Amino acid sequence: MSRERDAMRDTLNYVSSRTLDSGSARTTILLACLIAALSYVAPRLEGALMLNPQTAWPLWPGCAILVSALLLVPTGDWRVLILASFAGFVL
Repeated sequence: MSRERDAMRDTLNYVSSRTLDSGSARTTILLACLIAALSYVAPRLEGALMLNPQTAWPLWPGCAILVSALLLVPTGDWRVLILASFAGFVL
């Protein structure tokens, strides 16, 4: 029983160490700038690589980038990242 508990604790420690530490405002701002830039570049890159412009891609690549970033940060930073991603989409 103790070995299972230790294995579970090690797993939780590993998962928590793999998430981004957004305790500082600097980390949040840098991540928001990165998300905005990727949200701006992703649709343009997709448009350049599209073979048949009449067909629309069912998955918006900027949303996939945003969701993967949201999975890595605490929920308190989600508002900032969603707004940054929206700004990148609008530009």
